[in-house]
Formats: sequence, structure tokens, C-alpha cells
Amino acid sequence: MHVSRRPRGWLPLLPIVLVVILAGCYGAPGAEPVSVEPVPVVLEPASVAPSPPVEEQPAPETAGPITYDPGSMWSFLASMGEGMRRAETLAGAVDFAELIVVGRYVGVERGGTYGSDSTAVALIDVDSVIKGTPNLGPDGLLRVEFVLVVGPGGYPEKEFADLERSIPKDPALLYLFSWASFAKVWDAVPSWSTRTDLAERYKTIGNDGAMRVADGKIVAAYVDGWPTELQGLGIEQVTDQIRAAISLDAPPGAPAP
Repeated sequence: MHVSRRPRGWLPLLPIVLVVILAGCYGAPGAEPVSVEPVPVVLEPASVAPSPPVEEQPAPETAGPITYDPGSMWSFLASMGEGMRRAETLAGAVDFAELIVVGRYVGVERGGTYGSDSTAVALIDVDSVIKGTPNLGPDGLLRVEFVLVVGPGGYPEKEFADLERSIPKDPALLYLFSWASFAKVWDAVPSWSTRTDLAERYKTIGNDGAMRVADGKIVAAYVDGWPTELQGLGIEQVTDQIRAAISLDAPPGAPAP
């Protein structure tokens, strides 16, 4: 998910003016009300704490918690930045992906900040492996790292908290390759070269790289083209198509997937 930060502003601090209005007071019994002119009471600015910097006030549209729907949560993982491409066919996606799995989103970890990008890491419990051999963490989970926010500043704690409360229950079909492959092929950000975990972190192959599965069927294709042909099909049927594509691409004599 790419989210751009916007400048955030405080209204300038004005002197606080308290206007005391006495609607009327009564003297002796039977006396007429006596009107009193409003009396302004001004507190000196020096008695008020200085206003914070302009950019520190939350923007109204991002205030408060957000809970994303399941489709959005999976599509965030499939949002790719510059240098990525989507496959033109299912066979192309199968060939491009190093790893194809069906898995469940069970949690999210903080990523890092690299230049103007801040990332988060989806924790995936793998139900089945269709292609490749996953590099799992010590907890047995697959890690898919994705861009959470694009923009300067510290780590986006608010956006991360929104993700934490939105973990979807439905699994998804994921077409993945490692960050190590991304760094090698697309000459990723140089500062990432110091990382030692790139082989264990994955990316989706593009905007068609995450397909939600509900009631055993592929739902809500997020891009036009070949993914729409899979919408509504049972996951077993789609898995058979993927395995057939792998077999067609395999060299003669290679073991069946």
C-alpha cells in the first residue's frame, strides 16, 4: 500500500479571551434588574504554552482508527512500486513466481524505513505449497514485506496500528519471489544491501500477486486481464491449472510438481 503523507498544521495560537456577561443582577426586593456591561478578561500569551510545530497536528481525514476490509488487506501486499510488472497470463505469472502458496494472514510485524519508503511485514501461515520451497522464519511463518507508506518522516505508527486491527480471516493464493531476487534483478535501494534476511522476505509478483479465497473460491480480482478468468473458480481447480503450467514449463525428465 502506498500512502503519501500530507503536511499537518496547527491553527495559530490566539490569546484566550473570556467574556464575562452578567445577564442581570437584583438589588433589594422589588428592585429592577441592573444591566452590567460585558467585561473582557485577557490572559497574557506568556501564560499559555507555546504552540507545537505546524506539521504535528493530525490531518482530520486520518484521525481515529481504520479497519480495512479483507480484500484491501490482501491487495496492500500486492501493491508494487516502480520496477515491477504484472504478468500477462496465468502461465506468465507461474513462470515469474519463485514461490506459489495458499496461506493465511495471521499477523503483521514492523518493517523498516528505507529512503522515503516505510515497510510492514505480513506473517503468513502456509496451508499448501504449489510451487517452490518457502524459506520460513523460526516460528514457521512466511514473511511478505510490502511498502506501507511513501513519504518522509518516522515510522508510520498510526498506519501500522490500522493494519494490526484488520487481519483478514480468509486465505489467499500468493504468487511470490524473494527480496533477494528483487535486489539482484532490479538493483534495489543500495542501503538494503546490508540486510541479511532478504532471502527469507518475499514480495508478490505484482498487482495480480494476491488473490483472496473465500468459501474455497477465488474472489475479487483486483486487476483486469487474466486474473478475472479465475474469479469464482474453486481453489482446487486453479491449483490444477497452475500445476499444469508448471509441467509445461519444466524441462523434459523433470519431476512433476
